[in-house]
Amino acid sequence: MGRPTKYKEEFIALVDEYLADPDECKDKESEFHKTRGDSSNTFERIQDIRIPSIQNFSLYSNIPLTTIQDWEATYKDFSVAIDKIRRTQHKMLVNGGASGRYATSVVNLMLGTNHGYRERKDITSGDKPIPILGDLIG
Repeated sequence: MGRPTKYKEEFIALVDEYLADPDECKDKESEFHKTRGDSSNTFERIQDIRIPSIQNFSLYSNIPLTTIQDWEATYKDFSVAIDKIRRTQHKMLVNGGASGRYATSVVNLMLGTNHGYRERKDITSGDKPIPILGDLIG
C-alpha cells in the first residue's frame, strides 16, 4: 500500500480561486514609454498574456503535477474542477486567437497540444476529386 493521500475537498475551491486571480489568469496590458523627445513621445503597448493551465495551477497551489494528475483520475469532483481550467484555457485561446490578441503560432501549438486540434489540408487535382485506385486500374 502507498502513502495516505493528502487530497482534500478544499482543493476544488482552490481551482476556482486560481481562475479568479487576476495575477494568474487575466491578461494585463501596459504601456512602455519608448522614447522621449522635445516635440513628441512614443509609447509601446505591452501584452502580458496569462492563459490558465494545469501546470500553472500546480505552481500556484504548490501541488506536484503528477499528484494533480493522480487526483484527477481518482476524484470525480476534482476532475470536474481541473477540466474547468482546460475549458477556460480553450475559451481564451480561441477568442484571443480570433481577435489577433494572441500570436497564431502559440494558439495553434496550445490548441493542438492541449485540446486535440489538428490543421488539415484538402489537396485535390485542379479542384477535381483525386481518383480512387480502383478507377485507375479498371
